[in-house]
Amino acid sequence: MSELLLFVIVFFPIIVAIVKSIASPLRWSDTLPTSSSAALRGYMALMILWGHDTGGYYFIDGTLSYPYPWVISALRLGLQCTGFLFVGIFFALSAYGCRQKWVQDQNYIKSFLPRRIINVWMPFVLIGISLGAVKNGIWGGTYSQLFLNCFDFNVWPVHWYIIFALLFYVAFYCVYSSVTQHQDVIMCIVILCYLSYCYIAKKNEVYYVSQIGLLIGILYSRYEKMINLKKNKFLSWWAILFVVFLVIYNYPFLIWPKGIYISILNDGPIYRMISVGLICICAFFMLHFVDFSKSRWLRFLGTISMEIYLIHSFCMMLTDAFRIQMEPYLSYSVAYGIKTILTICFTIILALVYQRIIKKIKRYMLGNATIR
Repeated sequence: MSELLLFVIVFFPIIVAIVKSIASPLRWSDTLPTSSSAALRGYMALMILWGHDTGGYYFIDGTLSYPYPWVISALRLGLQCTGFLFVGIFFALSAYGCRQKWVQDQNYIKSFLPRRIINVWMPFVLIGISLGAVKNGIWGGTYSQLFLNCFDFNVWPVHWYIIFALLFYVAFYCVYSSVTQHQDVIMCIVILCYLSYCYIAKKNEVYYVSQIGLLIGILYSRYEKMINLKKNKFLSWWAILFVVFLVIYNYPFLIWPKGIYISILNDGPIYRMISVGLICICAFFMLHFVDFSKSRWLRFLGTISMEIYLIHSFCMMLTDAFRIQMEPYLSYSVAYGIKTILTICFTIILALVYQRIIKKIKRYMLGNATIR
């Protein structure tokens, strides 16, 4: 029952938003609506939380012999295995938004880096240090690690996205503030060179395959006006093929109950990057048609997406203590379902608290800084 409740909490709002958009006449918006993009980011943050809180090795079983209905078991496994897709969409939306603002106002780049530091790095440091201090007090840890977390992700490993997003912002600022021609080409070359280096040097693919979303975000922003699925049936069919590929590649256990092994799809980073690129394109296509902000729940999540991402690791540690206490009386799966629900609740409550604190700090910093 707890697992079914989780699926209602997570999937129902997105289905409502899609149905509401389909119920009204489908219109192709020329650019991605900001409110809808923010709502989607909130949803992605919730999915990342759920993916990180799926129960570890217990949910990885080639025969899918979980104590849930088959489809729910397959989706549960899929969430654990494909979190990199959600992170890729985060990267794509971020790159898209940066370039769109630059196109609309060339002077935007002058205050770009200070604002990015205040909007992204400051919450990362504030939440990381405050919750890290509590973590050290309860579970132990070194305060040197806590300091290093301001520039790295060694205390909360799942926060690696923030560090790499900041590196992208620095690269974006350097290119678009100093280069007068072919900025997009140079930015794409920088991203491709970095990904090539990671692949050749055999870096941990967890920390770089999702960054192909940056390339997709830049390119989509550049060529967006040339794309219209309502007018171009050829592109519409390609979009359908994208979805089919993503389902077969990332969720084969939905089609074959015992799973499937395709050696070429297990080559690692290359095919994962292809998968991230395709899902980012699908997300962009969907945003032109579907207004995710029609769901109040998703719209609310969009306002605290950053805080959800930064806080959920701490809340997972807290709820894990509850799970250990529940296990003697409940089955492992039920205990984990309740744990995840509690993680979502605690994360949202803490996210709202930090959101208010961060808003006040941002207002003070931006109000007193010479940022225009």
